[in-house]
Amino acid sequence: MSTPAPAPAPLATDRASAARRSEYAGNAGVDSLILSLGGGLAGQDPRAVEVISQRLRLNMTGNSYGGTAFMAIAAIENALIDIKAKDLGIPVCELLGGPIHKTLPVYWTQCGNCRLDRGWNVGGGPNSGRTPVRSYEDVTELGREAVEEHGFKSIKTMIFLFDQEGGSTLLPPTGGGNATGTVSQELIDNIVRTQTAWRAGIGPDTLLKLDLNFNFRTEVAALLPLCRWHHLI
Repeated sequence: MSTPAPAPAPLATDRASAARRSEYAGNAGVDSLILSLGGGLAGQDPRAVEVISQRLRLNMTGNSYGGTAFMAIAAIENALIDIKAKDLGIPVCELLGGPIHKTLPVYWTQCGNCRLDRGWNVGGGPNSGRTPVRSYEDVTELGREAVEEHGFKSIKTMIFLFDQEGGSTLLPPTGGGNATGTVSQELIDNIVRTQTAWRAGIGPDTLLKLDLNFNFRTEVAALLPLCRWHHLI
């Protein structure tokens, strides 16, 4: 899914004053709306999820009923459901009829983004002590790490760009990326080279996904059969 990384935000507080969090794909509009809507919930029982949800929807009627408003309300609902489940001492899935699966396959999304040299964080966190990705050779090594060290059977990566200064990603148009939506032969060659480097690291049996991030118009379809033929996506 080509969305910004989930932005955790404290949305509600239970009776023990323990803040609960909800993950959502945030942006400035959604963030501001969550704070505005959530500010009116103080003193209400957070376990009355449906009552609060209906009130929030009624508050938005005639203003922005849908789109950003629903994204903000949904994020608040997630936090309220979390509070209710913890108050009852059960997993959230039990409120929704119980689990369908006991386990789920996962993939490493945005694999390598935080390791790129230009955005490298040498501080704490999961990337501490890891080698930054500065070249196609580093991409291959990260692919091996994903499979051999972490056991992933699938990874998803964005478009990486390398030059003398290091590596970066091709951001979506909203973040300053390819606003024209066109694709050049140079960019195609770069994508193929990067995906080849990933494939060399993860081996033939690991699923490789490429997130194009809304950077291209329909002519990019010419790229996809090429990558599929070479087992690069």
